[in-house]
Amino acid sequence: MPDWARLAAGGPVTEVARALIETCPYLDLGVLQTDPRAGVNAIAEITVVERERLPAASCGGGYYDGDLGIIYIHPAGNRRDNFTILHELAHHMQQTHPEWGYVLLDLSKDARRKMEENVCNAIAARILLTDLQPADETNVDVSPAAVMADLHERSAASPSAVLQHIATIMEHRSKWILAVSGLDGTVMHSRATYGENYPPARGRAQPGFAALAEEARTGLVRRRFTEGVHYDKNLRLQDMYAHAALDSTGRCVFIALTPVARFGYGKLEAATYLCGNPGCERDEYALDREPILCDVCGEPKCPSCRQCECPNQRRSDVCGKCSLTISPYEKQTDTHECRR
Repeated sequence: MPDWARLAAGGPVTEVARALIETCPYLDLGVLQTDPRAGVNAIAEITVVERERLPAASCGGGYYDGDLGIIYIHPAGNRRDNFTILHELAHHMQQTHPEWGYVLLDLSKDARRKMEENVCNAIAARILLTDLQPADETNVDVSPAAVMADLHERSAASPSAVLQHIATIMEHRSKWILAVSGLDGTVMHSRATYGENYPPARGRAQPGFAALAEEARTGLVRRRFTEGVHYDKNLRLQDMYAHAALDSTGRCVFIALTPVARFGYGKLEAATYLCGNPGCERDEYALDREPILCDVCGEPKCPSCRQCECPNQRRSDVCGKCSLTISPYEKQTDTHECRR
């Protein structure tokens, strides 16, 4: 029998997930892997119900009501729903387990919630991704982006579930930042195997990710990531090497970044920008305050002349003496008031 107290004290969540699955008498893993909703509905104590609005304490797209034995989900597409249903099933498995349930009660409220959520993710990923062979686990350290894309194609798991599963395998084993982004570079999911401050924020556009997505149309990408990962406060993570692979539907891209230096972490530095105005006193600039962003390219404007290196900047709309933009009215009436 598993030593549940030892697992709670510091055992990998993957081991907790494996032990719970192996000791749970009512799981039909074959059905749960291919059709999670049918597999959960076959369990007498649980019912899956769709609901447009979920309680504030829900786990994103789902909520488990232990008193009623109901898993509420907000429909979000089959793959995402699959992970959500199994995640909420894992809450039921943990809270009703005759031994693990009492171990959880001995933890503080915050520690219990964190442990339970991490184990839920691990259980859902383990059920959905049982096709992962040992050879693939070895290849994870060589090309995690390719492995994530392959697993996504061969399973019913969502991109997020695949990413979390691979990150859990690699955690504390090698240094990678894993991400799933849209083709426009907007981050959908991210996680790092080292440090909590490295994953790029969800919903933020990463120009480098958009470039990788475009290059991945012709196959797996492996190259120096010169664009850097963009963070708040005008910081960028440099000295990284990138792998990228499109998913089988061509709707998103799996990205893996690792430090160029074997024992490094990447280099976090203030970003510098080139000024596109030949009449400006600065060739490049860094920012020490909240920037003014260009409406066209989204890059910060130069603090001196309020221009950027935008390729769509029309030189005819800029005064050649004072470097200020000429408004449409000033251009039409030839009434620009030069500030120099």
